[in-house]
Amino acid sequence: MDRERAEENKNAWVILLHESYECGKRGDYWRSIELAEKALQLDPKIAEAWRLIGNAYELLGDQLEEWGNHLVAVTYHEYTKEHWKKAKEINPNAIIPGLGLKGLLSPYLLIFGLIILIFGTLFWFLLRVLK
Repeated sequence: MDRERAEENKNAWVILLHESYECGKRGDYWRSIELAEKALQLDPKIAEAWRLIGNAYELLGDQLEEWGNHLVAVTYHEYTKEHWKKAKEINPNAIIPGLGLKGLLSPYLLIFGLIILIFGTLFWFLLRVLK
């Protein structure tokens, strides 16, 4: 009997995660969070559930930024980081959107942009002086 109940729980969280994913695709982020949290009640070590919740908070935060509600957006983005971090702790191989190349490349792009700005300004100045 315990084995059957364990199998039912396994199937239940898989179904909940699939529904959570589908809700997120449709833009129903609160429902996506709710379903993923239900899956976590069955097994708190499901990295995918933590990731889906993080994704939903990221998209909610992005929406709020577009609407001008920056204060709440910052809070949601913090929730995003917390949930993605938890997913990575459970499964180091989990693919997390905000922890991929985007986060790695942005400091390099900023430095590259500053270097171009400095050299461009220097070049402009030298052209003016040497005229």
